[in-house]
Amino acid sequence: MSGLKFDRFSGIIPRAPESLLPPINASAAVNCEFAFGELRAIKGDFLSQTMVNTPVSLYTDNGLTFYSWTEDVNAVRSPLAHDTFDRLYYTTPTDFRVTTRSNMAINGGAPTSSYRVGVPKPTVAPTLTVPAAPGLDTATIVATFQYEYAGVKYQEAAITLTTVTANKKWTFTPPAKSVTPLTPLQAFPVIHLVATDGTTHDVLFDLYTANSSAAMTGDWALAIAQNTDGTSYSITLTSSVLESDKKTRAYVYTYVNTYGEEGPPSPPATITALSKLAFTVGCTRDAQTVDYAPIKEIRIYRTPDDSDIADYFYTGSIQVLTAGGTAFQFIDTVTAAALNEPLASMDYYPPDIALVGLMSLPNGILIAWKDNEVHVSDAYKPWSWPPRYIKTAGHSIVGGLPHGAGALITTRAKPFFISGVSPDSMTESPVNIKQAGVSKWSMVDIDGMAAYASNDGIVVIDGGQATLAFSEQFFTRDVWRARCAAGFSTMRFAAWDGRLIVWSSTNAFTPFMVRLDEAKGAMTDIPGLVAGCSYVSPVGDQLYYARSNVVYQFAGGSDTGAAWTSREIVLAAPANFGIAQAICSGAWSVSFLADGVIKHTKVLTGNATFRLPAGFESDRWKISISGNGRFRELRVATTVEELKKM
Repeated sequence: MSGLKFDRFSGIIPRAPESLLPPINASAAVNCEFAFGELRAIKGDFLSQTMVNTPVSLYTDNGLTFYSWTEDVNAVRSPLAHDTFDRLYYTTPTDFRVTTRSNMAINGGAPTSSYRVGVPKPTVAPTLTVPAAPGLDTATIVATFQYEYAGVKYQEAAITLTTVTANKKWTFTPPAKSVTPLTPLQAFPVIHLVATDGTTHDVLFDLYTANSSAAMTGDWALAIAQNTDGTSYSITLTSSVLESDKKTRAYVYTYVNTYGEEGPPSPPATITALSKLAFTVGCTRDAQTVDYAPIKEIRIYRTPDDSDIADYFYTGSIQVLTAGGTAFQFIDTVTAAALNEPLASMDYYPPDIALVGLMSLPNGILIAWKDNEVHVSDAYKPWSWPPRYIKTAGHSIVGGLPHGAGALITTRAKPFFISGVSPDSMTESPVNIKQAGVSKWSMVDIDGMAAYASNDGIVVIDGGQATLAFSEQFFTRDVWRARCAAGFSTMRFAAWDGRLIVWSSTNAFTPFMVRLDEAKGAMTDIPGLVAGCSYVSPVGDQLYYARSNVVYQFAGGSDTGAAWTSREIVLAAPANFGIAQAICSGAWSVSFLADGVIKHTKVLTGNATFRLPAGFESDRWKISISGNGRFRELRVATTVEELKKM
């Protein structure tokens, strides 16, 4: 009879009975590395850091410093190139935050300081007022009294007025009419009012009361009337502009934070007045801005006068970063010709704080979801999430994964792609498979392929086409569920060197690793993997995971020791093998099992030829190999002559 020869080693196939496995596959494989055809052990894990907390989520750039959270968090770095603020954006179960990446520590911990993402919309419309006359609040006003008759002035002299309403109404008592020189009895009192700017000394207006022959028609009129006491008079400053000469304009204002990000505008306010006047715009800093990045500036925008199009243009700003209080005023003296910067942040709404699953897509776009809604940010504006970009799925979303030019989204029913070169052109397209996702974290991208866990197995998407064919090499639907269903809700995927690593954060099933790269199909159990969460460092392409409060680098240490058991080999007739030859290096142990019972174990430290015990026969054999190093070949024969021919 012919002997047994093992010169190629591969992994387990849980779906197949042991006796029907291909010759190179195993009935059991633990911590095995099959990339080289021979049998080797995967590297053990390297203790990287001890965290200050017990992480549920991790983030690291380099594997040296970390953020670690005790809640479910998705974190991405800012999509802006050369971000001067070195920002990190992350979603928690209850909020959407931004912090700096430079504060990561060796022993992890959550960010010590952070802000809610975005710039809030002011809730209060601006208050609009027009002064009695341009600049009158700071003007120098000089009043002159005279009696007048037939165009002739009498008793002209400076007079002090008593203010009734600031910048609008005054009273005075005229002096007695002079006898020498004579002031005609018919002469009536007239006030001449001149206002000059307090800083430039420009004349703001030069008015006579309306009863004077010197009174002229203009933007303003000065009325005079005798009071009921019969001795004093009142003068009132009023606009002489016709209603048809007045213009209507609307104002809004926005907040700008210390990142230079601008938010959506306030509710509008409108006013109708003479357009050449200086409008006072009152703005409010809302209490809701407290949890956001500090507001450094309030920007004011207005429409062109009597415009039929609601386009707002920049008018000016108020610096408020170090200013106390909540109410601010801006004086608008900008001419229509100077309005040339339109309001760009009309739809720059902050993201919904209930969003989860934050992802970074190509072209500077961020994406997240809540319930059955997919939310998309403006390109390279991570603070701006316009509501018009929201896409609605047919079922609740389970998870999301950046893939290709967009993202793969799994739901409680079937997955779909969302993709586009810009956020306003993002489209949804179905995936050619009706398989629901089972958990948020059981999704991964490996060498351009996407994989996610479904109720029936592992769905692999390559070139836009989804299939269970890869999973079906290892699992039937029943085998997959029997092995993993207890941990579906806590199942996690990770990618490492072309391999898919699958485990449960609650240790609900035995973790395993399977290759999806050029050596597709080799599967091994890795029972030592106990992890609550993981993260792949983009700098070193290393996988880190947390076990309790300790972070390990996966396969970053020394060999763990592999264990490989062959398929059950069924002979045509019972036999007793008498001799074996091993080609290996390192420390290995080889056991020979007949009818499930170990008949002999040989410890090896290198190449060896050795005898096997006699006195029994069996038609069902297994070979179990365990150890470290390189195990290249094992030959088993009944006689030496037979061994030489193999």
